[in-house]
Amino acid sequence: MDAKRITTGIIFLFIGVVLLLSKMDVIEFNWFEVIRYWPLLIILLGVNVLVPKKDIGYIISIGTTCVILGIFTFIGLTTPNQSLLSRIINSRSTVNTNTDDEDDFKDASHFVFAKNTPNTTRATANIDLGATALILKDSTATNLFEANNSAEMAFLSLSTVIDDEHETTINLKGKTKKNLDSKDNRTIIKLNKNVEWDLNFDVGAIDINADLSPFKIRNLSFDTGASSTKLKLGNPLQDSKIAIDAGASSMEIYIPKGVACQLISEMALSSIDVDDSFHKDDETGHYTTANYHNATAKYDITIDAGITSVSIRRY
Repeated sequence: MDAKRITTGIIFLFIGVVLLLSKMDVIEFNWFEVIRYWPLLIILLGVNVLVPKKDIGYIISIGTTCVILGIFTFIGLTTPNQSLLSRIINSRSTVNTNTDDEDDFKDASHFVFAKNTPNTTRATANIDLGATALILKDSTATNLFEANNSAEMAFLSLSTVIDDEHETTINLKGKTKKNLDSKDNRTIIKLNKNVEWDLNFDVGAIDINADLSPFKIRNLSFDTGASSTKLKLGNPLQDSKIAIDAGASSMEIYIPKGVACQLISEMALSSIDVDDSFHKDDETGHYTTANYHNATAKYDITIDAGITSVSIRRY
């Protein structure tokens, strides 16, 4: 009996079974987390070298292999999956101090808001933040716009301009007084549902979770560094434009069933996953729904990014 041959066979059998069950969606296995514990394989190799080539040695070698694979199984099944890109983003431990003009932050605070006026029908929000987890899903009934940051050493500054045609422009800036752990830095933004919005985000390395389905979005733009983005859109207002300029990014975009859409991508290293409602033009590389050209209300999504994973889903 060859212990090395048996342990090698057990390892290959373990990998094959896990891959098969994962492919069949029977289990969800976190390989990235398992790889972090690779030193256990060195321990297994050391055990196989040290134990005697006798019956007791075979038992020890095979038993150690089963124990280590059991540990891998526990780690892989109990640790939530997270993309490699998200790990890179979350590994950023500090946020650089913002060097904007100090005058913008004389009245800075953790919570800022813009008052609503009865005549306001359209608004533009220019949001300039550093590295933060951005959450946008709730509405505000009393104000036009609200923003709140949870970090003790992070501050927000907001200014508003109202023109003669009852359109409001909101400028939101974020700043940290010193280096800050990005895991503790979360910004929550609320919008008024009765107003048509143009939203422009200029942000650093962030996680974005934006449910915009309750709101009237005319145009939306993101200029980000490394980011993990989950974006849910509602029905478009005529020809609504979504523009995303990003570095290394992971994007999940959800649009309503039946809504016309065109995706234009200019990405270096990327993967795009769309449903059957999209058709890819082999010449241009654009993804377009069959009802796009005849629709009066539709989304034009343009993504210019580096290493990017894009997924568009219906709901």
